[in-house]
Amino acid sequence: MEAIELKLELRDPALARAILRTVGAAHVHTIDQADTHYLVPTGRLMRRVEDGGPPEFIRYERADAAHPRAARCAAFTHAQASERFGAAPLPERAAVRKSREVYLRGRVSVHLDRVDRLGWFIELVAPITREQDEAACHVALQDLRETLAPALGEPLSPGYADLIAAL
Repeated sequence: MEAIELKLELRDPALARAILRTVGAAHVHTIDQADTHYLVPTGRLMRRVEDGGPPEFIRYERADAAHPRAARCAAFTHAQASERFGAAPLPERAAVRKSREVYLRGRVSVHLDRVDRLGWFIELVAPITREQDEAACHVALQDLRETLAPALGEPLSPGYADLIAAL
């Protein structure tokens, strides 16, 4: 999957929820996630467990930038990950636990994340599709960012694992 994404501080989660309701965003679900991030030579790799379900391995690449950025990711089952990355345990970089509220407005997914030890953040993700090219993704994210501005803080360049590893 390819997408354009943006991560920001979330200063007022209740206000963000109210704004999302006002603009017709649908609350999809709230889920607890436990992510284990591994040290890999290139890109990023994490093992995600959601609400105690089976683990999923997610390999992704994105720049550390405090503006909308391109991201590419692929998901693997445990067996697929073992085949692709080897059966030996990988060195762990950081463990991230969060509760994620997922909203959908048009084709943009909005994640309100309460991250253990870090606080509240918001992630806007616009998938690149036939119906929504990269330019349209940037426009959609900018529109939503402006709409949510009263609830937002500064944009972030590092990921949660980077922030946790720096503690």
